[in-house]
Amino acid sequence: MNNIIKRSVKFTVFILILAVLVYCTALILRDDAHSYSRVMMHELYNQDHIDYVVCGASHVSHGLDPKLVEQFWGKSLYNTGTPSQHIDGSYAMLRQVLDLYKVEKVFLDIDNGIAASTPFLQRKGFKSEYIVSTYLRDPKIKLDFYKNMSSPEYYLNSILPLGKDKLITLDPVILFDKAKQILNGKYFNYEYSGWNMYKINNDSIYKGCVYEDTFIEEGSFHETANVPIIMENVRAGDWAATIDKIIALCKEKNVELIFFSAPCSDFYLKGKGNYDEYYEYASSFLKERGYDYYDFNLIKENILSFADIEFRDSNHLNHTGIKKFTKVFCDFFDGKYDGMEVFYNSHEEKINSMEPRIFGVDASIDNLKQNLILYPVTNNIPSERITFDVSAVTGGKTVQLAEKTSRTKIPLPPASSGVVKVQAYLDGSLSNSFSLKYLSF
Repeated sequence: MNNIIKRSVKFTVFILILAVLVYCTALILRDDAHSYSRVMMHELYNQDHIDYVVCGASHVSHGLDPKLVEQFWGKSLYNTGTPSQHIDGSYAMLRQVLDLYKVEKVFLDIDNGIAASTPFLQRKGFKSEYIVSTYLRDPKIKLDFYKNMSSPEYYLNSILPLGKDKLITLDPVILFDKAKQILNGKYFNYEYSGWNMYKINNDSIYKGCVYEDTFIEEGSFHETANVPIIMENVRAGDWAATIDKIIALCKEKNVELIFFSAPCSDFYLKGKGNYDEYYEYASSFLKERGYDYYDFNLIKENILSFADIEFRDSNHLNHTGIKKFTKVFCDFFDGKYDGMEVFYNSHEEKINSMEPRIFGVDASIDNLKQNLILYPVTNNIPSERITFDVSAVTGGKTVQLAEKTSRTKIPLPPASSGVVKVQAYLDGSLSNSFSLKYLSF
């Protein structure tokens, strides 16, 4: 009997030592010293109270400014967005928040890209899910999330601190920086990379809102916009079933639930090609359940419009854009506008109401690495009204590739690398300009 007890004690000690080693290894190797999600979740658990919660993905963390909401409404608002947070992640996050705080309202951003993400049991990558689960405190909520977000073959990976998609890195630069922050205490004080929390005029993140001054040069949108929404995934059932769970949860907790979408650039939405199909589906789905869908991508331009410089990229606002959107958001829900009358019925209707415009130029290098492919994103402007000047800077020289051409396939200098510069004209007037690196064969 004594031998059995001794072996049991040794085994238990071994397991405990192994667990500590695995945890410490994960702590050192996890690339999270620069994660706004880690800071957001730390601050979430240290609030006096939360009146309003905003749920969703990165559009939420780049959406509403809680300081302005406090100023306009006198209410405490918290943004719980994390990168690419899928709808089941939002449900888990919301369960955690509503267990901790007596919340009055929940604003759920139903981003089209998130709605069209891979059905749960078909997932093979879980980076965004683990960003959420790592910081959930309630073990039951975390376990439910693990069980529902994937097939059983991934359960062990989900539970272990180390594993695939757990932000583990062996990059020596990142590891050195992480170790430095652990040793000097910044990591555990949630002060890192020069981000000084709650300092006047030096905020980088406040109640989940990421304040970034990065901006897009006016008239320079050119990164890939032509990525249609996968409507088969939207209709597959997981998104709808989880929305129903969120509705039921809010009713159970006696919390008002409001569905909206934070604004993206028209370049990004027009490039989807089928945004209106998603909007119609989501609107109809919610209407059947007694809810309106407030899509601020469709709000009329005399009430809210953005310059390119108010975005950090084609589908996220920077802090300047966030402040502008927050004011209109608060005014709208204060009843200062005529309800749904301030929204267009579709994105196509909205952009067709504008003057002829090039929203951006989707630019890419073809698979053969021989040609620059240009796709102007417009509100249905005839192609003959659009021309391009294209040059390449390579080997210290500038080579003119095209001038005042309507062609959208431009041969690159062979076997070279450098920067290609594009200027797009509408009716002879400069409308857009940008540069991108290239490598040709």
